Amino acid sequence: MSEITAQTLRRLMENDPVLDEVRVTPDYDGYRGYNSRPEIAYMFPRGDVGWKMAGEVVGNNTSIEVLAVRGAVEDKLKAFFNGARRNGSISGLALIACDVMRGAPLLSMVPLLENNCNLTTLKLWGIPAGNNDGIRELASALSSCTHRLETLSIRDCSIEDGAPFEQLVAALIPNQVGQNPTLGELDLSMNNIGRNGCSVLATMLRNPRCRLNRLDLSTNGIDDEGVTSLADGLTKNDKLAVLNIAKGNPITNNGWTVIAKILCNKSCINKTFLSNHSLQDLGQEGYPIVKLPIDLESHLKLNSKGKSDPLNDDQPFVPIQKILDNHHDWNMFTLIDEDIKMLTYILGWIDRAGVANRIFDGITKKKKRQNTKTLRGRRHSTIHQFVRSMPLIMVEKLMMNESG
Repeated sequence: MSEITAQTLRRLMENDPVLDEVRVTPDYDGYRGYNSRPEIAYMFPRGDVGWKMAGEVVGNNTSIEVLAVRGAVEDKLKAFFNGARRNGSISGLALIACDVMRGAPLLSMVPLLENNCNLTTLKLWGIPAGNNDGIRELASALSSCTHRLETLSIRDCSIEDGAPFEQLVAALIPNQVGQNPTLGELDLSMNNIGRNGCSVLATMLRNPRCRLNRLDLSTNGIDDEGVTSLADGLTKNDKLAVLNIAKGNPITNNGWTVIAKILCNKSCINKTFLSNHSLQDLGQEGYPIVKLPIDLESHLKLNSKGKSDPLNDDQPFVPIQKILDNHHDWNMFTLIDEDIKMLTYILGWIDRAGVANRIFDGITKKKKRQNTKTLRGRRHSTIHQFVRSMPLIMVEKLMMNESG
């Protein structure tokens, strides 16, 4: 046993309050000369006995918050988790370049996932899936803790589309009574889910219980058809702010145009208002190879600056700005609907938009002045169109009364 491992074991057994993170790996040579901070400690267990002892000490500890295991093989992980699964203090667990997808180690890890009420972050990096049974075991393990997980990263694990992937995604939103989804960040980068996998994820994004704020799908073989599926899932999603798909996916302007349309559907005022106003980032920053269309960049930028209307938290100013920018000729006859009462609501909306425009700090002063001028013109145009329509409305109502 190395001196470093012995020292870490002592600190764990003593519940050293300074110790926050423990990193476990069999590769002692790779960590020679490491610069460890007091809050981080390393262990280099040898053989089944060493891994079993390390797991038992971690399992009895009540103070560490992060546990990272790198480069372990299946039998060693099983021995380790047989003891470590008793731990209840860990909030972050990372398995890196470990052979865990054959089932047994994941089954050993399930009690830790089920019983640890503090676990909020789980990272699996560089772990080859191997076969579908491993993905199914992972889905089963995740189903026990997705009502607590806030961040899940399954990166570079050779995951592909198919029934096991569907099972994995389904496990991310708990369906048991009293269990509310807490997952806000999902990283599936450097896999191969393709267009079919996008369809599965779109179903999850359409689920009103989905709470994802960030989704990383970089380097996943996603083409324009996959983007179309994701866009369909985002049509009524008001939670996701970051969708990282720009890097490492063969997406053309056709795919980006689909995304632009869900951010600002210009076919009519109502569809513009009901467009997606939450998506802010496609992962294009720092990746100059990808050139997004100008209108898409504009919509993303506006969404990123969006703040709630101070008069009504449920009425953001972003859709108002999109309406002002893209609907220059308001045909009020489609809104009047033969009812003069609509005039009050429409003028009230314009007045509220004017107040919000003055308070909103996501646009320049020049844009504010332009909005003020536009809203003034919309108000005058609305009243004018209502006045013009009044004789027709009154005649039709009189005829209806006479016929009645």
